[in-house]
Amino acid sequence: MVFIGLGLNQEEIKTALKSCLMTKEELANTDWEKGYQDEWPVERVYAN
Repeated sequence: MVFIGLGLNQEEIKTALKSCLMTKEELANTDWEKGYQDEWPVERVYAN
């Protein structure tokens, strides 16, 4: 990522970005392999 601007607070940006990263515990979670119920089902549309 590239941030261009004047007066940007580098530490604040780093902190905000780091808060988006997954923790080791979240990465170790394998519940995704079981699948999830789609809470927002959308019909698939295919061109004929």
